[in-house]
Amino acid sequence: MMTINSLTLSYHAEVERAERIAFINERIGWGQIIKEAYYHGRYHCITDTGVALVVDADRQTVITLYLVDAMELQRTFNNNTPKFLLKKVKHYTRMGWVNHYEKRHS
Repeated sequence: MMTINSLTLSYHAEVERAERIAFINERIGWGQIIKEAYYHGRYHCITDTGVALVVDADRQTVITLYLVDAMELQRTFNNNTPKFLLKKVKHYTRMGWVNHYEKRHS
């Protein structure tokens, strides 16, 4: 499994999503990658703090990042999501910190 420290940030992730990075640094923490799924030509990784990273097929560059929503989390873990992680994500959602899938792709 890849580690966060082994990854570099794309221009999009580093510059265009700088506010997300700052928010994660200040409020959430990066944690460690605990789940990887490969689809649509990219790795979709979930950390133990609820951060989602979309990584290129070479497993070197973070294309984008965001706080995962409960629906994506359940899908990624095949409805067997660790309870501690689901609890965190639901808290982030209640706080208004999570943009749901539909908003991210509109």
